Amino acid sequence: MTATLQFPINLVSPDTADAMDKLLRSQGCGSGARLTAMRGGANNRSFRADCDGLTFFLKEYFRDSADSRDRLAAEFAFAHLAWDNGIRSVPRPLAKDDVAGLGLYEFVHGRRLERGEVNVTHVEQALTFVRRLGTLRFAPAASGIAAASEACFTLEDHARLVARRVDGLANLQAASAIDREAAMFVTNELTSAWQAQLDRLHRRAESLGLPLDQPLEQRDLCLSPSDFGFHNAVLEGGGRLRFIDFEYAGWDDPAKLVCDFFCQPAVPVPRQFLDAVASAVVESLPNRGAHRQRIDLLWPIYRVKWCCIMLNVFNPVSARRRAFASNADEVESAKKTQLALSRQALRSLMESAND
Repeated sequence: MTATLQFPINLVSPDTADAMDKLLRSQGCGSGARLTAMRGGANNRSFRADCDGLTFFLKEYFRDSADSRDRLAAEFAFAHLAWDNGIRSVPRPLAKDDVAGLGLYEFVHGRRLERGEVNVTHVEQALTFVRRLGTLRFAPAASGIAAASEACFTLEDHARLVARRVDGLANLQAASAIDREAAMFVTNELTSAWQAQLDRLHRRAESLGLPLDQPLEQRDLCLSPSDFGFHNAVLEGGGRLRFIDFEYAGWDDPAKLVCDFFCQPAVPVPRQFLDAVASAVVESLPNRGAHRQRIDLLWPIYRVKWCCIMLNVFNPVSARRRAFASNADEVESAKKTQLALSRQALRSLMESAND
């Protein structure tokens, strides 16, 4: 079969183009669907597909032998669970091709929020979303949802997760001036800041009588969108937010969901909403007080984690993901931007620690 898609065919392989064509035809598209490459995704290739008066969102997922996460399976299963249980603040999942690594979804018309734009109305919609997810804990399909990416079930798991990220940055390949600058930042500032926060975690956990190696029970876990924040939301014309991008979604520690939500740097959430968000995430769980303690304990740990995440573009696998979705010039620009953001975030953490 020869694909009849209308777009620069060199963006994807002929086999992928054929698979895209079949996927669109399964949803009622005739021949000649027009695909437009969309910008903004750092990990995957995304397209708007227009045909016969219909519009779809088509996603080609990144795959790498060093990255075992099945992003398509995680996102499609999570979106299906939400949609099938009446949650309409996510795009409707329509069809997928596991072999080709393609997912087809409802196209959400709208725009992304800007930095500094988040207000109480937006936060209330995010709270409604996480509360609705909380009601799905015992839905039949919820048992088929896997653990979230980098899921953590003990305080020690969280510490190890961040330690791996810090250690992974310790041997950056300094191929350019910006690479060398990032390596110096990691060696001279990030590593020592991490050790200080790790020591703090140990001291505070001991004072609260919380064993570092005690795992959460299943009843204490939440269904987490992961990478949840307003950077992964689309504002429709009527003011409704639709949340997107569930490649990392799954069962996880509620503390991780809350900390990640407030640490993501692209569209920051004002700290004044932390109590409200934390309460919404844990309200359907037993031991709410213990969960709030864990959030307070892990907050600075996750601030270090996000300093590392901002430097992902320097990691070879993450760089290949960005190259898959972008081009070489964009990767170099991203390195400069991300290093500046990481520096700023670490400075903010250290200033608050000295208050």
